[in-house]
Amino acid sequence: MTQIAFMVTKAILELLREEVVLFDGAMGTMLIERGLKAGECPEAWNLLHPPIIEDIHRAYYAAGSQVVLTNTFGANRLKLSAYGMAGRLEEINSKAVELALAARPAEERECYVAGDIGPTGKFLKPLGPHEFLEFKEAFAEQARCLAQAGVDFICIETMFDPGEARAALQGALEATSLPIIITMTFDKTPRGFFTSMGLGAAEAAKLLEEHGAGAIGANCGTGPAEMLELIKILRKVTQLPLIAKPNAGKPIIKQGKAFYTEDTQSFARYIQELVPAGVNGVGGCCGTDPSYIRAIAKLLHKECGA
Repeated sequence: MTQIAFMVTKAILELLREEVVLFDGAMGTMLIERGLKAGECPEAWNLLHPPIIEDIHRAYYAAGSQVVLTNTFGANRLKLSAYGMAGRLEEINSKAVELALAARPAEERECYVAGDIGPTGKFLKPLGPHEFLEFKEAFAEQARCLAQAGVDFICIETMFDPGEARAALQGALEATSLPIIITMTFDKTPRGFFTSMGLGAAEAAKLLEEHGAGAIGANCGTGPAEMLELIKILRKVTQLPLIAKPNAGKPIIKQGKAFYTEDTQSFARYIQELVPAGVNGVGGCCGTDPSYIRAIAKLLHKECGA
């Protein structure tokens, strides 16, 4: 595999303050389309099917993404242990970064590779058996692997437990000097937006800012219309760059498969409305693919061609 020599000229946090940065869409959705089976480890595909992972990254860059996230959402020690793959943690994370870097375009435009870190899938005490330090060390280990492999920044996402979010932030900040972006997942309730652990959106923004995040936001959990409401709440309580990566609407399950309700044009129009609401980075989560990113790029005038 030939890796393109390319270096970004601006730190991601600097670019986020200058323009609306376009992130990628879902990785899981794309892997399922390529044959990922229920119960299979998505991150193992970095080793088992590397051309597919590289092709997915390449498709997002071609659609207009300025940032792609490595296929490492669940590549922490605690989550990989469930698949008997904890011993291959460094290999999985390093290969993921290699594939994303190889897909990065050679033309002169700012394109970034973000090291993706998701939740452990476990619970801290008293809800589960795990200690805060155990979580922090697991996140630090993964962040260190991603940084050493050459990512431009760390993107922690889909957090809902404030304790786990703090552990991820602290672990990543102790392991690397790279910028850290963190997004949490909220549900809309009659009382407002809350994580499944009961943390309100405004309180979450303050918590993440106090613990050293360089940029914050939300991903998953909501469609683009609800994300617009959520971003307005977050913007009132923080001056940090805000990232929004909504799902393609609410899923409808048919014959065991999820179908999403927002088409590309409707999704992109909502994303466009996020800009005057104060968002600094946009992309897609579950149900989105390069066609969604291409539609956003067109409205944001970031078309890059295939």
